[in-house]
Amino acid sequence: MYPFGVWLPAAHPAAPASISALLSGIMIKIGVYGLLRVFVWMLPMGKVSVAWGTIIAAFGIISMVIGTLRALGEHDCKRLLAQSSIGQMGYILLGLGLGLVFLAYNPVFGVIALIGCLYHILNHACFKSLLFFNSGSLLFRTGTRDLDRMGGMIKLMPVTAGCAIVGALSIAGIPPLNGFVSKWLLYQSAILGKPASVYILYAVIAIFMSTVTLAYFIKYLGTAYLGTLPERFHNSPAGSPKSMEIVQVLLAAACFLLGIFPAAIILLLLRVLQPALGPAAAGLAQGTLGALPWQGVTLGLSGATITAVSPIVILLALAVCAAVTYAIYRSVRVAGRPAAIWNCGEIVSDEAVRYRASSFYKPFRNLIHPVYWKPKWPQLSPPQPLARSLDFDRWLYFPIGAAFVRIGRTFSRIHNGVPQLYLLWQVIGLVLSIVLVFWLVGAK
Repeated sequence: MYPFGVWLPAAHPAAPASISALLSGIMIKIGVYGLLRVFVWMLPMGKVSVAWGTIIAAFGIISMVIGTLRALGEHDCKRLLAQSSIGQMGYILLGLGLGLVFLAYNPVFGVIALIGCLYHILNHACFKSLLFFNSGSLLFRTGTRDLDRMGGMIKLMPVTAGCAIVGALSIAGIPPLNGFVSKWLLYQSAILGKPASVYILYAVIAIFMSTVTLAYFIKYLGTAYLGTLPERFHNSPAGSPKSMEIVQVLLAAACFLLGIFPAAIILLLLRVLQPALGPAAAGLAQGTLGALPWQGVTLGLSGATITAVSPIVILLALAVCAAVTYAIYRSVRVAGRPAAIWNCGEIVSDEAVRYRASSFYKPFRNLIHPVYWKPKWPQLSPPQPLARSLDFDRWLYFPIGAAFVRIGRTFSRIHNGVPQLYLLWQVIGLVLSIVLVFWLVGAK
């Protein structure tokens, strides 16, 4: 939650990709879990919960806007993903806030908002872990996190590039991937929930931020995987280690499955919420899901449809669009003629004229430059006695570690390679064990 999550962009680049996936997929959700336990499972619904829901939803919108716009200006791939995590946590907080507000007035929309919140927690764990593993593969192959120094990596890492496309489309909420389902539920609750007031504006902001999310992932994909391959990578081995590719393929498959078969997940989330919310969740769950998972999900009450998601219709629409696009592409038979970039008669390398991540959306970033402002906090040095007393490493951990090292070196002296001595130690240990057992039996 902005401004409390400003440490995240500095933490992710310092951590390995696997730790970043764990941090973004699980750890940053713990605070939301605590809020859910307190406001949904412990406290009664009333004016207090409505007030807190209003505050949480407002902070969700602030986090969404600041995190997403800041990601637009990053060219370090892991910092970009970290800023993106702040923005995506805004969607989760928005769903939690809307749920607390609507549960007091219109429980059905409150339940839909909470389902969207929980679904986005699950979705974010999938596509953000996928993207952090993806950045780890880029770092492994290129030796850098700087998108300005990459390009054309799809030629070396086609599987990794395909998984990156899936993760980028998922986080942007493009159907039929999983991000679309959770964001659709959040939009529906914000637009249709009563009292409406400012929450319709929240929905408009959330939709716009999804387009900005797609924009900065176009930068991520375009600068890392598309374009010409830098000369220094021409002799690099192709592909990534299978251990990296398998994990990314599994997470990409999860993004597809959570988007194409949402009914089972939503039914599970309704069952999770039912003990806390009672009739509201039970009434929404009764008779609302399709008989088969691929029939999609229809949320309604008393025969009135509130929101519906049909993955089959979305898949068919995408298939038709793809077929029409391919037909247009094939109908225009213009022969390609590759040529070097003309640089006013000068001989310039491709690397010198590469369109880099720092150049993406530069006019827009100049327009919103206040978003990137960082306060300069005064550096206050604590008094030396206080600093020494708080230096636990110096007076606690380092002495304990040094003691273990001394004990270890003492025991290492018995490892002198003489088998008879090893056997002697085993006999002594056996005798001491027998003595200890008899002493314990006698003590009883």
